[in-house]
Parts: sequence; C-alpha cells; structure tokens
Amino acid sequence: DHRDLHSFPTRRSSDLYQQKFAVIEATLDEAMPNVPWYLHRAEGSIFAWLWLQDLPMDDQAFYQTLKRYGVIVVPGSPFFPGLRDDWDHKHQCFRISLTDTAERIAIAIRRLASLTEDVYRQGNT
Repeated sequence: DHRDLHSFPTRRSSDLYQQKFAVIEATLDEAMPNVPWYLHRAEGSIFAWLWLQDLPMDDQAFYQTLKRYGVIVVPGSPFFPGLRDDWDHKHQCFRISLTDTAERIAIAIRRLASLTEDVYRQGNT
C-alpha cells in the first residue's frame, strides 16, 4: 500500500539533534577558546545545556544582553527550583534549542561566543 508509513525513508530525530549538538560543540571549540565552558552530554534531546563556568554575571543578565545580539537562549536558574540560591552553577547554565537549522545554530553560537569572550574579558579586568 502506498500509504504505508514504513515505506518512507526516515531518519531518527535523535540523530538529527545529536548532529546539531555537534555543531554547537565544534563552534564553541573554534569561537570560544579562552572561556571555561562545558556542554552536558546530549542523548538526542531537543536541547543542549551550556555551562559557562565562573560567568562574571548571572544567567538573567547574560540572557538580557544576549537578546540584544539577536540570540535567545533560556537562562538555567528557573530549572533548579528548591536548591540553594547561592549555588553559582545554576546561574551559569543555559538551555539552547536544537530545533533550528545547523547553519542558524552555528551563527547564534558564534554571536554567543563573541559576547561571552567580551563578558569574561571585562569581568577579569
């Protein structure tokens, strides 16, 4: 039957998201060599989690500044309910959507990297 969905070529969506995660990782490696950053290992989800260790501003301020660069990420602190507010890690993490094209994700990550380099440079002077 021509309507059989199993006859269509398919690609697992988790493979697609893992490829986009790899784009983020490679772009950060290239564009942000002087900043201590970490990505929580993706397992095919639609989000990547970026940790900017020792970020000189909190996640909300960074988010507001990054919006002016035309990039939207989700500040991490709301995802840590009930934890001590003085835990720095929760104010240094960001959720990044993997639902856009790989090309647009790379552009956004380069913009994020440019701002991040500036923030760290200004925060360490």
